[in-house]
Amino acid sequence: MALAEAAGTPELPPGKLLAFYPLDAGQRWTGALYADAEAATLYVKGAAEEVLGLCSRTSSPAGAMAPAARQEAAAALEQMAAAGKRILAVARRSFPLQAQPENAGVAGRELTLLRFLAFADVLRPEAAAAVAAVHQAGIKVFLATGDHPAAAQHIASQVGIAAGRTLTGAELEQLNPEQ
Repeated sequence: MALAEAAGTPELPPGKLLAFYPLDAGQRWTGALYADAEAATLYVKGAAEEVLGLCSRTSSPAGAMAPAARQEAAAALEQMAAAGKRILAVARRSFPLQAQPENAGVAGRELTLLRFLAFADVLRPEAAAAVAAVHQAGIKVFLATGDHPAAAQHIASQVGIAAGRTLTGAELEQLNPEQ
């Protein structure tokens, strides 16, 4: 079930696709750059905390993302994640036709945050029983996910995985094999 966390309907991208920026290890968002007769517009979706960090504006009448608006958005994101939701952010940025971005690093800055999308994935009924059986067999269980750490903690608690240390992907990469 997808829930739009902000009102309104985004416009569909008109015009010609100029570039596509795929998801990769260093960039947790995807983007598509479209052009019409007047301008080029980059549409971005991706990990909410990542996209929020790239935004300098909101789609509200206030425009610029003041520190209070950023804190409010981050708090909403954290609240949704703590409830076990998977969250994406959607943003955009316009460019003059003569000054299109040369790469994703240039394109994905100073975005306008449009909204968060929260997804509730229903756990399979047999998941908790399977985790309990594995525990009984003496096997230590870990949960690995690309979702927000608070969402991972919520999901782990629902299936009986003890809340312990939660690591992000970047933190996991820094560990040595003994850790």
